[in-house]
Amino acid sequence: MEEYVKEILYVYPLLVTVEKDYEEHIKNRALLSYKSGMTAERLVEYLAEEIVWKENLTALKAGVERVMDKLSQTEKALLEIRYFGRKRKEKILKTEAGQAWSRRKYFRMQDKLEERLDGLFIKEGLTKETYIQSWAESEPFKAVRKRLQKRERQKREALTGAGTR
Repeated sequence: MEEYVKEILYVYPLLVTVEKDYEEHIKNRALLSYKSGMTAERLVEYLAEEIVWKENLTALKAGVERVMDKLSQTEKALLEIRYFGRKRKEKILKTEAGQAWSRRKYFRMQDKLEERLDGLFIKEGLTKETYIQSWAESEPFKAVRKRLQKRERQKREALTGAGTR
C-alpha cells in the first residue's frame, strides 16, 4: 500500500470532527481578536488561511468517505480494525456462515484490501501528488509519517538483529 494512503487513513479519525473544530477555532479567534496582538490585516489573513485549510481538510474527509462508500461491510470492518483504532477483541471477524477467520485469512484479506484502496484513492483523485501538495506537510500527517517510519525502522532492526544472533 502506498505510504500516503496509510497516512491519510491513520489521520481520518481526526478528520471526522475537523469541520466543527475548525469552525469553533476560527470563530473564537475572530471574537477574541482584540487579545491576539496581531494587526487587523494579519489577523484577517490568518483567518482566511484557516478557512481555506478547514475546507481543504473537509474535502479530504469527503474523498475518503466516498472511497469507503465503495467498500463492503467486511472491508469497512477490516479498515476500522487496522487504521481507526477499533478494539482488538473485534479483530476476530466472522464469515457469513459464522466461522472465525484464521490469522492467515485475516492478513490476506487486509493485503487484498490495501491493494484495492490504492486504486480507489487514485480514482477518487486522492493521488500522491495531491497529497504532497495539499496535506503532507501539515502537523497531523507529519506526526503519523514519523510514527510509521519509526515502526518500519524497528521492524528492520528486529530482522537485522535476529539474523546476527
